[in-house]
Amino acid sequence: MKTLIRTETKVSLYLFADSETVDVQADKVVVGDPETLIICDCNSSNSTLIEDVTEPTEWNGWKYLYDGGWQTNPDYVEPPALEEEGE
Repeated sequence: MKTLIRTETKVSLYLFADSETVDVQADKVVVGDPETLIICDCNSSNSTLIEDVTEPTEWNGWKYLYDGGWQTNPDYVEPPALEEEGE
């Protein structure tokens, strides 16, 4: 797996399969070949792609920090559960 983190905070924003192409550019991050996603708020000055990571249990964006290993993000707030229709 690969994770895209914010360089300063080490927050894991995205998790990708090893086979996924991820190109961190000066002004954006391009995912896929051909591209399937462009991440405009991440770039080579504020984000780092870390390869060869193991997916943590119940990974969600912002839930974990990665700094040589996974740590739970102490600032993470679980989003509210969606209510089922008819409740």
